[in-house]
Amino acid sequence: MSQTASEIVDPDKVEDGFLSLTFGLLHGPIVQFAAPPPGQSQASVIAMPQQLPLSVDPVFVFPKEASLPDSIAHFCFAPVLKLHEPSELTFTLTDSKGNELHGVSLQVLVPHPSSTKGSGPKHRPVAICMISGRPIFKVLSQLLRSLLPLVQHAKVPTTKRTRELKVRVSRNQYGLGLVMGQNNVVMSVEAGSMAAKERQVRPGDQITALDGEPLNGLKFSDALQRQQAAKEQAAKDAGKVYKAPSSSQHFILMTRTYEVVDEAAVHHDALLHACRTTFGLLRQREQDLKWLVENPFWLPSPIEPLFKAMDYNVTEIAYLIAACLTDQKVAIPPARLPPSALSYPPPLYPSSAPRMAPLISPSDGASQVLLISSEPDTLLPASNALRALLAPLIFSSTYIPYLPATLLASSDAQTLISDSTSPYLIGTHVGTTQTIAADGAALSTEIVIADFDRTELRPCLAPSSPFFPTSVSQLASSCPPVGALIRKLGPLCTKERFDEAAVQAACLEFLAGILNLKEGSLSDSVHPADAAARATWALLLDFEEDVRKRCERDKVVAPHAPLLKEKLKEGLGAALEGVCAKIGGAAAHAHRPGIGQAPKQPCAPFLSLIYASRAFRQWWLTEKSEASQEEQMIIKYREFDLNLTDHVADHRRALHLVEKTLLEALDEASSRALAEATAKFGIPALAASTPPKPVSTDALVSLMTAADAAHTAATPTVLTGGAKQPPAGASPMS
Repeated sequence: MSQTASEIVDPDKVEDGFLSLTFGLLHGPIVQFAAPPPGQSQASVIAMPQQLPLSVDPVFVFPKEASLPDSIAHFCFAPVLKLHEPSELTFTLTDSKGNELHGVSLQVLVPHPSSTKGSGPKHRPVAICMISGRPIFKVLSQLLRSLLPLVQHAKVPTTKRTRELKVRVSRNQYGLGLVMGQNNVVMSVEAGSMAAKERQVRPGDQITALDGEPLNGLKFSDALQRQQAAKEQAAKDAGKVYKAPSSSQHFILMTRTYEVVDEAAVHHDALLHACRTTFGLLRQREQDLKWLVENPFWLPSPIEPLFKAMDYNVTEIAYLIAACLTDQKVAIPPARLPPSALSYPPPLYPSSAPRMAPLISPSDGASQVLLISSEPDTLLPASNALRALLAPLIFSSTYIPYLPATLLASSDAQTLISDSTSPYLIGTHVGTTQTIAADGAALSTEIVIADFDRTELRPCLAPSSPFFPTSVSQLASSCPPVGALIRKLGPLCTKERFDEAAVQAACLEFLAGILNLKEGSLSDSVHPADAAARATWALLLDFEEDVRKRCERDKVVAPHAPLLKEKLKEGLGAALEGVCAKIGGAAAHAHRPGIGQAPKQPCAPFLSLIYASRAFRQWWLTEKSEASQEEQMIIKYREFDLNLTDHVADHRRALHLVEKTLLEALDEASSRALAEATAKFGIPALAASTPPKPVSTDALVSLMTAADAAHTAATPTVLTGGAKQPPAGASPMS
């Protein structure tokens, strides 16, 4: 007898296979909106306070033994939520083992019946998320939208539980920044305080001990004063004058109350049944998903959003690709910010632009790509597209396509973005750069900055190598392979027509030409310097082959030949970069074009930057036997006389067909699963859900300005009520 979908998944077992799916339901605190002025309707979008993720509880997790990442709340609530429809975010995390976890979250504002007369309505921010070991964002989004009615149209009952936490908090000359109530319960966290920056304490926490000493009814503020008095007395007894430090740290023990869905409630059974069924159905199609994800032509998200954000300027897109391939630094900063927010150095914007504080300090030249936007839902598609265009090379360093502004304290954000010496590709919300700017960090001139809102690009003004161009106009002439790519992309990328398959094929041809040393950019060049580099490389290959064969013939050395082969290959990779840099660089500097002649640059200098990158070194050291047949065909497409454009288009049609049938099957199956839950547990019927409509950048900036104003006001923001009235046009929580 065959198993049904609901029997395939054990709710008490965490699957570690291809998908490793996890579902989570998160509840935020009950919040009250500011009442609209007379004659005006309630705003359709609501700005969330930065402290909201601290008061979010995961109330339901499936499978039962699974656990959500500690920081998941920061990725599940957008800075701005829609009032009448769900908001969606996609994100990628890295676990403790270095594995990527890909997720999608849907956020809704569920009305709460406890609204008081004469005040604004009360709502509870609710989010559902699904995390997978593979970037199947479309599938995860569709499954979440099918499960949304379980939490959107039903009052899910929860029970409160408590747990003890020991955290470290910092104190400066202004104190900790905690507004305390009776029984040492934290009422609110002052905006801009040390507690707000560290994000360890949240409203509702009850402090029970300070630095290992139980309070036993003593006020928390009195306990701090007693500590201070004891230190002053100890210094006096020792004949010294006590000088209070400008900052100090304390360990506090506190009790936190949180919510969970009661296992005895019918809603728990309904969620469990729906998750069992949908997860089982998805795993039934695991082979289809595996074929999709492992296909070299499959893209987790489309690449057009990256081109659209840069107004289809292929030269600037090519500059971004070249910067990523050669371990330059790339940043995509916000635009149209409030005048008091940030300012950039003069080279970025004309003098009419707002004056801004620097963001990022110089570092050691590692590949550090920072994407910044005021619209979080654009970050992952853009960063995914940029990473996909590097194929078959793989960007394997730190990858965070969406870093919420609420996740890190300002010092930690500055350390990650400004002081990191490791390569990364990070997309972050504009609020993160605001916290960095407040600490006076400096924007390095080594960073390539692409402004999505303004569709502008600031080139690398101080590259780590003289071979990398310092202006976009120099790109095609100084980097011949990139110039060829620009000419191919030009007719394929316009506002009226964007041929994604042809664009992908053009980028694959560009990378294949770089990786194929026999039939590629270096072999095609007629420049004398490139010819000299090829001759030197041929000598090194002959030398490596001679050494390897001599060792294999020696009976004593032969057992160690595999290890020697690996070391020889590693040495060849390093030598390739050195040969191109030395010979090509000398020729490039020696070449002087005549009058009326265009400068002719060799390929070798630019190629040396790619051959020195981490992505190339990883690809070079990978055994060719591990590469798929399709990848080998891509790199040797000229040898196989393969038209990559047609080849990619054929594959993408097949991929689209499989993906379409998969989504249709999942939609039908999830509808049946929800209907079963409706009939069995009385959950409201499935409501038609539509993708969220984009909100304009101006509207988002207006809302975030209002939210920032609420947080920087003298009166601290309390999640359960009491903030100042924001400016007209915005509707943050009060």
